[in-house]
Amino acid sequence: MSRSGSPSFTLAFARATGHIAPMTEMPRAFPAATVADFEQTVLAASREKPVLVDFWADWCGPCKALEPILERIQAQLGDQLSIVKVNADEEAGLAGQLGVRGLPTLLLFSDAQPVGQLVGVQPDGNILALIAPYLVSTADKLVRAGLECRERGEVAEAQRLLGEAITLEPDNSTALRALIPLEAVAGNLEQARQLHGQLIRTDRESSWGEALATLIELAQRAADRSDLSALRTRLDQQPDDHDARSALAACHMMGGDHRQALEELLELLRRDKGYDNDLPRRGLLAVFELAGEHSELSNDYRRKMAAALH
Repeated sequence: MSRSGSPSFTLAFARATGHIAPMTEMPRAFPAATVADFEQTVLAASREKPVLVDFWADWCGPCKALEPILERIQAQLGDQLSIVKVNADEEAGLAGQLGVRGLPTLLLFSDAQPVGQLVGVQPDGNILALIAPYLVSTADKLVRAGLECRERGEVAEAQRLLGEAITLEPDNSTALRALIPLEAVAGNLEQARQLHGQLIRTDRESSWGEALATLIELAQRAADRSDLSALRTRLDQQPDDHDARSALAACHMMGGDHRQALEELLELLRRDKGYDNDLPRRGLLAVFELAGEHSELSNDYRRKMAAALH
């Protein structure tokens, strides 16, 4: 941070306004960041939890006044937050690049992006209000880990982690939405129904409620009629046997063959859109949820569904 000819606190201005403090080193309670390690220390780290960067200088009295406030906030939030300090005089280029114009300046980073800023000494409440929307709870960390396990096909571990998240936060709709299909496909239908009820109570406006309820309904059909060859034989003999086709789709879904499940439901939609209280459309949406709402497979069959409906 330049002390002359810049819009930042200059040395002359600081002296004139009494903002000079004794030339002592700042306390080293927090790690320091430089332009050389900023990407790792701040940007990469902020993908795991918010990082609050404190721009300060030796000559800045308000910077020293802010220090105990930051220490209290760190003590309160623990490992939910990282606080990093940048010496704005030694890292003037970095401060300028980030638009720092006064000291102290607090910049908050989340997901490698600056998301908030405060200038000057701030009370605890203002700083906490800035940080709060970006805090990641223990439950959120469990959900993230559970979703990663699900993507790797580690279903049992995903169920365990998501279940722990729900124990900590019963209204965590992300965890509920992820766990319901896993429980349904595992055949734990009663548990899936209980979780679905919990989701509806938590988020009455949830757009996923119908799809997840249908997914449980399909899982029940598969449990009731699990003989694939017998179902296929019935369809070969009677292509309009909608009960058999819906059960066949359900069995494919339970077996992880999402494409074939979608194909059977799409055929059912073409043959009888209104079958069993709109099951073909509801079933397609349910399998989209299971296959990944924005996956290539779901996008492909979403287009086919739209064509069949119109």
